Amino acid sequence: SDLVLSKGNVIWGAQFAIVLAIGSAFGLMGHCGVIFNPVVSTSSLLLLGLGMDDAYVIIQAWHSTAGELGREATVQERMKRTYETAGVSIFFTSITDIVAFAVGCTSTFPAVRGFCAYTATGVLFDFVFQLLFFGAVMALDGHREYCGQGEFRA
Repeated sequence: SDLVLSKGNVIWGAQFAIVLAIGSAFGLMGHCGVIFNPVVSTSSLLLLGLGMDDAYVIIQAWHSTAGELGREATVQERMKRTYETAGVSIFFTSITDIVAFAVGCTSTFPAVRGFCAYTATGVLFDFVFQLLFFGAVMALDGHREYCGQGEFRA
């Protein structure tokens, strides 16, 4: 239970990035006139799972940089290496998800079309917010870790 290396608080940033992605996707699709139906409401749960998976990949890549580069590496070096490894993985999973849901937008069923449009847009926004927003949260937490401060300070 090393409070310096722990990433318990960082997960709140990941969850907020997912909420931003869901809100952005639903807002954009609503603005574009895509009909919201009861099936679409389940896409938020799917996006939550995909977003948490992305966050897990980023956190694991961060932890692996300590072994590759050593603990004396700067936060910038570790974030660069984290994005080199995790960014590629997240990029390809997001692209395949977007393509799969984009194909689903050609369905003859309106409920499926709406679900796929909302979800494909949500995956795109999740990718962007995980890399930009959650990456910034990880960098800030990396500075905390670099200074040797515990995660929960009194």
